[in-house]
Amino acid sequence: MELGKNDLLEEIRERKNVQENKAGVWFYQLHGGMMYMHSKGIVHRDLKCENLLLDEGQNLKITDFGFARKVIKNKLGEIKFSETYCGSYAYAAPEILKGVPYDPYTPDVWSIGVILFTMLYGRLPFDDSNHKKLLKQVQSRIVFPAKPEVSEECRILILKMLNKASERVPLANIRYDPWYKKYLPSSLDVSEPGSTDFKKVNFRKMWQKSRKMFVNQMKKVDVKNIALKL
Repeated sequence: MELGKNDLLEEIRERKNVQENKAGVWFYQLHGGMMYMHSKGIVHRDLKCENLLLDEGQNLKITDFGFARKVIKNKLGEIKFSETYCGSYAYAAPEILKGVPYDPYTPDVWSIGVILFTMLYGRLPFDDSNHKKLLKQVQSRIVFPAKPEVSEECRILILKMLNKASERVPLANIRYDPWYKKYLPSSLDVSEPGSTDFKKVNFRKMWQKSRKMFVNQMKKVDVKNIALKL
């Protein structure tokens, strides 16, 4: 916990829900951190609000790499599918809940979709109290609450992430999404009305600092000790 002041779940509970423009900044940082991990051939496999910390500067950091694994490729360079169940029910992708072999990269995309939904609506998109009910829900089209109001562009991105594995948007392709592009550092302007912690923030500098901190954080993770078995 020395890396952050609060975890994201605590922040959501305090606020009831996160305003869309602030959620956009945190989602941008989360996506950037996961892009870095995936570029190193590492999957997190336990992304959830409790494993995301916010520092004094309101920068989001990814933590808890206990389930992280190095992705294995065969001699032809093809990704070896995983058959391991891991993570938390509420954030787990359908392919994991069904216990079928899966591309190890795609469940991380599902999890960040659940995280974005949870930030915006102040609750999880699925009921994880009953496995059978949960399995049915994650294989059905997601239903968005009427309140709070969330832009159509944002809801479309969530649908792209909370989709079946074969149609789920790849992590790298999220950067081309219209809603995501609103929160590129160069286009960020002011914070939500009435906010004091995001007023007149230099978002480009904040993002660069956050990325640097994440890279330094990842250097502390002993990749050699990350199990190679998925």
